[in-house]
Amino acid sequence: MSKFSNLKSNLMHKYFDWDVKNALGLKAINRVEGRHEDLCVLSMLCKRDFYQYLISIHSFASLFNPEKIVVVNDGSLERWHVAHLKSFIDDVVILNGTDFVDKRVPTYTSWRRMLAIESFVSRYYVIQLDADLLSRHNLSEVKHAYQNNYSFILGTECENLSTLGEAKQAAIDRNQPTNGHVQHQSELNLDALHKIGFSHYVRGCAGFVGYAKGSFSKDTLIRISNCMFSRIGEKWREWGSEQTAANMMISNMPGAKVLPLSYYGSVARYTRELKLIHFLGTWRFQGLLYNKLAKQYISENLKK
Repeated sequence: MSKFSNLKSNLMHKYFDWDVKNALGLKAINRVEGRHEDLCVLSMLCKRDFYQYLISIHSFASLFNPEKIVVVNDGSLERWHVAHLKSFIDDVVILNGTDFVDKRVPTYTSWRRMLAIESFVSRYYVIQLDADLLSRHNLSEVKHAYQNNYSFILGTECENLSTLGEAKQAAIDRNQPTNGHVQHQSELNLDALHKIGFSHYVRGCAGFVGYAKGSFSKDTLIRISNCMFSRIGEKWREWGSEQTAANMMISNMPGAKVLPLSYYGSVARYTRELKLIHFLGTWRFQGLLYNKLAKQYISENLKK
């Protein structure tokens, strides 16, 4: 990201926080009624995304209330952030990202989140919830996945899984010889996953993923990483490898599904029919739609 783009992004984040400051007045999340047993919602959180998270978790829990809500602190949260979380979600579990480091896999923040998920997934159906999500309507597809214990992932391009060969060929067909991004380089080497019994792949988004109870272990992550280290070396430690690993895992879990793009997706494909909107990356603040919808949600859910 250029210096100008970085400055613009920082300014837009600060403006968003000012614009939605009333998020601090949202009603506390109801942790008594309608809780879904063995459902855990986990998020990695930094102070930059704090206001976004309040809206994300509140809008999700109002539609699908989990038994457990976990926040993994990336290390930047201040005391007042933690205090507010504890009053906003009275039984919230707050963990330190630094407690989830294993050098056999990459160690940047998203991998720490993945290892935190692994620590719960043997006992819970775990949903990874990014801070920049807004849940709007009945999440019936997500509830069905939880009720039937199969995994899901937010789609980006299509709703169908590809074989490893098809996905590798798609990466070749993109004809991007100068693309050094870890996801592209990994996709050019997907055949390496055959040796751990994997057969499919999908280009999904790790910002909203459901991991079925008992669906993976730390050994799964290590085996995937070993496959990629053997092909692309230390590049596997770069930002983006965690999402690629999620794509690899979800695609090979029994019954796993890509959520329908017509109901779950990026703000770049915004329609009123979207049940859950992901305000990601360069599209996050475009046209200030995020601000508008966030303020609308806050106004409808303030403390009385």
